Amino acid sequence: MARRTIDRSSLVSAVRRSASAPGNVVQLRDHQRYKGGVTVESEASGSIAKLSILMPQGTEGPARPLRAPAQWTDCVHIAVPFAEALFIAYHKNVEGTARAAFAAATNFFGFLKEDGRSAIKLEEFSEELVDRYIVHLTVSLGEGTRRHYYGTFRAIIASLKTIPAYAKLLPPDLRLRRNPWSGARGDGVSRKGIPIVELTKIELACLKEINVALARHRAGGLLIRQGRSNPPPTWGAATTLAQTVSTIAREMNGYLPTIEKADAHHPALGRGVRDAGGLAEVWSYLHLSSRTVIPFIVLLCIKTAFNSQTTITIRQDCVRESPLLIGDAEIFGSDRRHRLLGKKNRSRISQYRTYPASDRSIDNPINLIKAVRKLTARIRWASVPHDANKLFIFPKTGTSQVGGFQVRDQSLLGHNLKKFVAENELHPFTLAQIRPTISEMVDILYHGDIIARQSILNHQSYETTEMHYTSDASKERGKERLAQHQNRRDRWVATRGKSDPRQSGKGGATRAATDGYDCLDPYDSPIEGEKPGRLCQAWGSCPMCPLAAVNPRDPYSLARIVQLEASIESAKSVVNASRWIGFWLPALQAIRTIWLPLYSDRTVWAAAEDMRLPPLDIIE
Repeated sequence: MARRTIDRSSLVSAVRRSASAPGNVVQLRDHQRYKGGVTVESEASGSIAKLSILMPQGTEGPARPLRAPAQWTDCVHIAVPFAEALFIAYHKNVEGTARAAFAAATNFFGFLKEDGRSAIKLEEFSEELVDRYIVHLTVSLGEGTRRHYYGTFRAIIASLKTIPAYAKLLPPDLRLRRNPWSGARGDGVSRKGIPIVELTKIELACLKEINVALARHRAGGLLIRQGRSNPPPTWGAATTLAQTVSTIAREMNGYLPTIEKADAHHPALGRGVRDAGGLAEVWSYLHLSSRTVIPFIVLLCIKTAFNSQTTITIRQDCVRESPLLIGDAEIFGSDRRHRLLGKKNRSRISQYRTYPASDRSIDNPINLIKAVRKLTARIRWASVPHDANKLFIFPKTGTSQVGGFQVRDQSLLGHNLKKFVAENELHPFTLAQIRPTISEMVDILYHGDIIARQSILNHQSYETTEMHYTSDASKERGKERLAQHQNRRDRWVATRGKSDPRQSGKGGATRAATDGYDCLDPYDSPIEGEKPGRLCQAWGSCPMCPLAAVNPRDPYSLARIVQLEASIESAKSVVNASRWIGFWLPALQAIRTIWLPLYSDRTVWAAAEDMRLPPLDIIE
């Protein structure tokens, strides 16, 4: 039996060597094993005894290899090429994504076995084979799963084309359709958020606990200074809290992993820890714990809208000062800004947000990160190697290790998050629900602007935002906005451009037909000739309408009403006398006796006089 292991850097050359010498063994050094690769064990007959893929080691210790099942290894001619192509296509993704891709690729090998094509070679791939696989997916899987499996298959074929040894074997005319299911649902499943009101309660709970943690840390510094005046040799039967905390800081380098360590160091120290309320209580004066770090993580999630995995694995050196972001007030209109960087494994670019350096509040993520650095400084020396650069670290209860929460196993994070929820009497939530909630808030604030949501979510494509972060409520608001724009356009056409919704951006309302006015119910106008359910089109009738209203503090509204007054007055000589007396004269009188007297503030008049607005059209 021959065994060969191929790492990413020597992938193509090893493939070529193995093709000519099946028994050749390519050994991996430790640093190469760290990067991962494909391991193959071959029988003397040429069949594959074992095949496994070790994806690159992440930040959470050794990765678990993906072991190919029998249907994979039975396809002796394409098993290794597919394994290596999958490695290349998904080596930057998190373990869960890589394993999902591995399962999708395994489905293709299962199809080959069912179809009697286990002996197929790369040069025998054809569009006919792809079409048969599409039929297999359509018959056997649901819509979402088959799209995922087919997408993985396309990614592997694309990777094969990047490996010269395999690219020349594939038929040059092999083309894979992007979406073989014409008319299939193209939108993804939107992430479920939490009520915005509840998010406010969560933020307040975070700030409360963060202030307590910072106060405890300051108290710890004071206790350490107090304890220095009463060193361990003079300890009596009673040990003060100051002596306990000071001894841990001075003689144990700031970290007491277990209470047994305290007993072993000095019996009086063990008694001091127990008298203080236990290990967790003493820790609160020196550093964060797995429970007290939770509000910092949650608040950072809220303030950055980062993905939960990005937040819990963010590095301690994540803050950058970019020369391009050090603002000139004349150019940028703001002061210096700091950039906050996070890594999202599925993304090819770093996630980032910027924040003003002058903001000293604790909920500014820059200050929040500085606080966490300070609260973890005493235990950072004891952190395990793969967590050494993480921002959020804490002692692992029951062990002597210091580290962070793991993406692979979030049970510890979930356990402490539930404690946070219960102790603050909040509705249950997860970190993953915060990001879609922030997206929903931006959607409301920016009136459905998808580019604004794309920006806050750090998506390269707005299609990702639309597919995964557009809630049902957002879709309904979009339909309402579209209907409003359609109705306003109909009114614009009916009034020959006099009722122009484009002018409303300067301060006016869009509900009323006459610019400068507002309307209490524009879809149920009492004006003769208007239809219930249709946006009122009675331009010029607002001064006499019982549903009309104005904002007496709005200079734009005043300027438009004054323009209307002047336009009616000037139209007296060109409009039919009976028409002017019967319709426009009452409107003019209403403007002068009812509406203009409401504007009693001279500053509003001054501001209105300074406005430059396009003239109104001739009345009729």
